[in-house]
Amino acid sequence: FLATAISPPDAAAVRRALSLLRRLGAMADARGTALTALGERLAALRVHPTLGKMLLLAGLFGCYGPVLTIAAALGYRSPFLCPLGKEREADLCKRELAAGSESDHVALANAYEGWLRHGRARFASTHFLSHQTLSYVHQLRGELADAARDAFSGSIPDECSTPRQLDDIVRACLVAGLLPNVAWLRRWGK
Repeated sequence: FLATAISPPDAAAVRRALSLLRRLGAMADARGTALTALGERLAALRVHPTLGKMLLLAGLFGCYGPVLTIAAALGYRSPFLCPLGKEREADLCKRELAAGSESDHVALANAYEGWLRHGRARFASTHFLSHQTLSYVHQLRGELADAARDAFSGSIPDECSTPRQLDDIVRACLVAGLLPNVAWLRRWGK
């Protein structure tokens, strides 16, 4: 079908896209002519399929809010700043926002929540964050939430109430949604 378009996409790119959709469980057949229930939900979202799967899993497991923030931010750019000469202070702020998780994604979700709750511009400047980037992530998050509402048939599940359990579930949804594009960097660059 795509080969008949006026400007057809590269055949290798189409093969990679179909392969990704099959790995995610979105395709009902090997030729890519039918979607699974997951594929239909992913099609309703306006994000990369891996981010969409992450969002759908987050809704099922009660960590929708933080994962929605992460998905919106991954669709743009990092809000973390590292001013010349203040690298150590910026890194310390980022570690504090990660709250012991050693996850940039958790730090991102916590940065957004802090920015919302504690005076947006002031919080951004004291935590080495870009206020403009977080403002745009906020806008993207709203648009993504609207699309996700359709994928969830209008009702977003409740959030898990235990903070420690919520952190674990967020990390599990991130891994499940981003596989096989996951890496763990050990100390000394290995």
